[in-house]
Amino acid sequence: MTDDEYKLHMTMWAALKSPLIMGTDIRSLDANAYTIYTNPAILALSQDPAGASAQRRWRYYVSPSDANGGGEIQMWAGSLSQGDYVMILLNAANQDMYMNATLADVFLDNGGAISTQAKSSWDVYDLWQNRMPNATANAILNSNTTVGAMNATSYLYNATAQSYADGIAKNDTLLMGQHVGVWQAGGASTWSVMVPKHGVMAYRLRPRGASSMRKRDEL
Repeated sequence: MTDDEYKLHMTMWAALKSPLIMGTDIRSLDANAYTIYTNPAILALSQDPAGASAQRRWRYYVSPSDANGGGEIQMWAGSLSQGDYVMILLNAANQDMYMNATLADVFLDNGGAISTQAKSSWDVYDLWQNRMPNATANAILNSNTTVGAMNATSYLYNATAQSYADGIAKNDTLLMGQHVGVWQAGGASTWSVMVPKHGVMAYRLRPRGASSMRKRDEL
């Protein structure tokens, strides 16, 4: 599969709270796979203490279709702990697609456009934006401890030292992803982004201002 397809699989396994079992031969693990398996923001999605699975909000068939005659786009969303939400735009079409979602879509089960959540503003965090660079991953995989130790702490989360639940509650930046904007209040307010073919864009939504009110932990 392509790198985008592997990211899609990992994202959906995490969002649906599926068991994360590595089926690959770790003796021949490459840098791309390592950076997918160890992405703290995606692992935090999987290990979120609320234990709630994301649900599909909509699905549309689109062109062009692939060799098997299929082509579609989907939007998934679900609740997380600490009042956060996950929102995923999935592109199963055979070309890059510009995709849109509204707050009414995200909070469909809460009342859609008339829900309290859709009438609020949200900080948006890209869960793949802080993915470990391949150079750092290769240094770790090749046992280059000097380079690996210097760079790995910026991308790896120690869940033994602090649980994912505690890290999320303390606003640990490794678990959030990269802040990419504010989704302004309003049921019709739209988030628009280009999604690669056979890929996803995955986001953590946090109530606007909530992050600054929590204890911030950069480590």
